[in-house]
This record gives sequence, C-alpha cells and structure tokens, in this order.
Amino acid sequence: MVDGMDVNLALVRAGYAWWYREYAGEQSPNDRRLYEAAEKAARRDGVGLWADPRPIAPWDWRDGGKAVPPKPSSGACPCDSGRTCTGPRGGIYCVREGGSKQYFPRD
Repeated sequence: MVDGMDVNLALVRAGYAWWYREYAGEQSPNDRRLYEAAEKAARRDGVGLWADPRPIAPWDWRDGGKAVPPKPSSGACPCDSGRTCTGPRGGIYCVREGGSKQYFPRD
C-alpha cells in the first residue's frame, strides 16, 4: 500500500502485471474479486501487456517455455477462446476466460 492505494492492484488494472492465481488463496475474497475483475478488464481492453497479441506470463518466462509445446498444425485456436499466445520457445496455447491455459501437443 502506498498512500492508501493498493499498488499491485493498480499495476494489474493498468495491464502491467498478471494476477497470480496461485496465491489467490492468500487474498481476501474481496481482493480476489477485485484482482480478477481488474485483469479481465485489462485483457478485454488490450491495455499494457495485453496490447501484445502474445504476452509471455512470468511463470512461462522463468520456465524457459519447457511446458509450452509448438503451434498445432491447424494454426487456429482449437479451444475457441479466440486468444492464442506463444511461449518463449514458439509454443502455442490458448488463454481461456478465467485465465487458465490449454497447451497443445507437439506435432
């Protein structure tokens, strides 16, 4: 908190940070709702990192893309989320509404 403002929430709202769901259990129910809504709005509005058609999540970046397989041969988004992302090694996954990912097997 800085001068009564939740800086982390402000970063998520501005599209400069992901809401790290792995730690959502450490947040109050109200904070979970606020952070989830902030990330959804930033994604929807394409602000900050969400202006990039293929943002790389910090956990994928740290992983070096090991969990992200190459693009499926169809080139379309098979999970119908309408949003595909590419990992640091060129792998493809769909980002679903709730922020979960669907990875694709190697061709």
